Amino acid sequence: MEGSDLRKKIVFGFVAAAVLFAVYLAWSTFRTPRNSVDVPDGVDYVCKACGNHFNVSTHELNQFQAKHYGERFPCPKCGSTNIEHVTRDAGPRRERGSGTPAAAPPPTAR
Repeated sequence: MEGSDLRKKIVFGFVAAAVLFAVYLAWSTFRTPRNSVDVPDGVDYVCKACGNHFNVSTHELNQFQAKHYGERFPCPKCGSTNIEHVTRDAGPRRERGSGTPAAAPPPTAR
């Protein structure tokens, strides 16, 4: 009698672990990350029409491109599609020989 109870508990444990693994696998497959690993902070743009600097997450870009295939992302301020992708520094720069951060240069057009 005790052997069959132990066997039931072991089988139940394996079934529960398999169900949890299947749920995790489904969640990790179908979830949509906010930003990609390559561009964790999104993408920076500057509008040539109004000068607005703005950041768009890769999730927002993917949603826009799914709805408006082939169209350029518009400026959120003026709606112009005359925008340019800009790059930014990886982090605060330090003046050589000092512990204080240097003034970061403005984003540059690519």
